[in-house]
Amino acid sequence: MILLDIPDPFGAPWNTDSYVQSRLYSLEELRPDEYKVYDETVIDGPTFLVAYSTLEYAGIEAIIGICRTLFVCLVLSVCAIYFQQDANNLVLIPIERMLEKVRLIAKNPLVAATDEVEKAGIMTTMGEK
Repeated sequence: MILLDIPDPFGAPWNTDSYVQSRLYSLEELRPDEYKVYDETVIDGPTFLVAYSTLEYAGIEAIIGICRTLFVCLVLSVCAIYFQQDANNLVLIPIERMLEKVRLIAKNPLVAATDEVEKAGIMTTMGEK
C-alpha cells in the first residue's frame, strides 16, 4: 500500500477554508462510524487509499437523534394525558354513576320509581361525606 502526500499545485496551504477543521485526526483516534475509508487497486499496480473524517457529520446526526427522541417523548406524554382524560370521561365516570345508583336503590328500593335515581351520581356521594 502506498500513501501519497500530494502538495497543492498552486502552493496554497491546506485547510485554509473556514469550513474545514484545522485539526487532523489519525484513524486510531476516531470511532469506526466517524471516518470513511475507500481503497482502489489498479490492475498490477498500487493501491490507492482515501480516508476522511465524518466526525462533524456524526455530531450533527447525534444532535438530530437526541431531538427526535425528545420529540417522541413529548408526543407520547401528550397522547397519554389525552388518553387518560378520555378513559376517565368515557369509562370511569359512567361506572361510578352506575354504582351510585345501585347503592341508592339498595338503600331504598322505592327510590327506583322516582327521578332521584337519575340525579344520582358522583356529586351526591361527595355531598354526603
